[in-house]
Amino acid sequence: MNNKELNEILKLFSSKDLSIREEAINRCFKWDGEIELEDSFTLFAEAARIFPISNEDWDDPSLALTNVAGVYINEEMVPVIERHIYHYSYRGILLSMSYLLIINTDESLEAYKRIFKKLHLQLNILPVYYENKILENKESMLTALNAIIENNVIHHNWYYKYYHYLLSHCVSNDYIKSGEQFADNEFVTSELDRLIEEYMQYDEVYTREYVYEAWRNTYLHKRISLRGYLSIKASYCSDAELLSYDYIFNWKDPYIKLTYLILLWKRKLDASPQVALDIMRGNEATDYAYNIVNYYKTETLVKDLEYQKYFVIEHADFTFYHHEDGIGKFPDETEVMDSFIRKNSTYDEDFIYYIVRFRSSYPTFASNGWMRMLIGPFHPSQLPTPNRIDEYDANFTDFMPWESQPIENHIEDFKELLKESYDTEQDEEAIYGLYTPRFNRKHITTAIILFVLSILSTVFINNDWAALGLFTGPVWLLVNFIYAKILERNVFVQLREHSLEYNHFGDYTYTKLLDIESVDLEKIRPLLKDRFLFLPYKKWHFVFYNYDGNIVYQIPRNYIKEEFFFANFSESIKFYNHPPSLKWEEE
Repeated sequence: MNNKELNEILKLFSSKDLSIREEAINRCFKWDGEIELEDSFTLFAEAARIFPISNEDWDDPSLALTNVAGVYINEEMVPVIERHIYHYSYRGILLSMSYLLIINTDESLEAYKRIFKKLHLQLNILPVYYENKILENKESMLTALNAIIENNVIHHNWYYKYYHYLLSHCVSNDYIKSGEQFADNEFVTSELDRLIEEYMQYDEVYTREYVYEAWRNTYLHKRISLRGYLSIKASYCSDAELLSYDYIFNWKDPYIKLTYLILLWKRKLDASPQVALDIMRGNEATDYAYNIVNYYKTETLVKDLEYQKYFVIEHADFTFYHHEDGIGKFPDETEVMDSFIRKNSTYDEDFIYYIVRFRSSYPTFASNGWMRMLIGPFHPSQLPTPNRIDEYDANFTDFMPWESQPIENHIEDFKELLKESYDTEQDEEAIYGLYTPRFNRKHITTAIILFVLSILSTVFINNDWAALGLFTGPVWLLVNFIYAKILERNVFVQLREHSLEYNHFGDYTYTKLLDIESVDLEKIRPLLKDRFLFLPYKKWHFVFYNYDGNIVYQIPRNYIKEEFFFANFSESIKFYNHPPSLKWEEE
């Protein structure tokens, strides 16, 4: 970010001419993607100094600066936000409170609670209404809800509806159980009636495409609220009253129907699983329907492999919908063309993958006609199932036209892709990420010294018993070699993504690299389990400390091939805001 330009814009914000201030705000948003973390700190600070001059909704420099500052949200922003937030405009405060919930670390959530406690009676703090990302996160939602409960403002006219809104979302997403927190029964009933009335306007024209393409900024909130209020209502109403909502089964929204079905089954009321089975043959919520039936009515779960087609097609449709090069729309048509089995070396079992073709009439893709896609993997033994093996996610399309080559070639292309993506990764992990103890060559030196001393003793002492010392060196060498081989088979240290794993004779533990503050090389006594013949001599260890100053691991130096281990360790942590320090290298 250009400091000169920033100073110019800050001067423009103080102008009494609305058009000049509008220019300043527009120039602010041109920085999107060009600012760095230090720039964000500057913008958060400046946002505390500039307030709106007019009553125009858009004329809010404080909001504009906090908006741009939060283009890339980072946990290091938390203390900066907390320091300046009390001097922001009202909407700047709401947006910054949302940032704290979205960052979603212990520090940011505690900061949210502290700020809410100070400001909740001065300002109406309702950030969650404007941030979809918050609704998707359990800790953020519970923090916002608990802030209201802990400050005893459930019944405050600012927060009463907001509290129930949060409660409905938490219940709908199973963050808490209905009945765990206070709910005003009359209010819940009135809100539920209102939402049902609003829903009926959508139901007339309901399609999946409308929900996710045209209505996604409005309808999805209403769906979650309706499901939440329905769940809260079920926690106190009678069986007869709950059954009176059976008209929901005639609605088109599958998620609301399934929520109602769960509520009936929880009460052990009569409800046919056919509702869920019909949804499993649709194009929305097929996985949700399957998992509900699997949990509550396992004996009725379908075994017809025909259902697998519907699961795969929904996966394919949403893969195109969410694709980074896509258009936020669903395909016009999707077909399952074939499948193939591939053995996974990690699990030593077969996975099944599906070959799909799809087409879209949208101008960007229309000329391609049918295009190819890979969906999977699934466990063949569990079919039919919508549940993929997420660890080996292979939902992929490159939009290659289907007619460009025979299906056999598409299959070979996808097999090669899987080989490059997963087999190579596993090989690299085995070679570069896994470290086992090595035989310490110092033992050879020790053995030679013992052997030479034995010869000298035999010659100069002239005692036949001294000749027995000749065997000391070779025996020492042999015992250490055998011990080294035992260690090699039973001990390993491994770097996997952002964690450090340590296995010692079946005692497997791991820690996140983010939790390590420093690593030092120290000469200390080994732990009892690492002592050769239980000898308490000191040896070199790599000692890993956490942020409390406690030792997480002390790993003997010969257990790690340090030139490779720490090269990969440094590579893994290089983008951390507070990377662990390698103290012995610094010294």
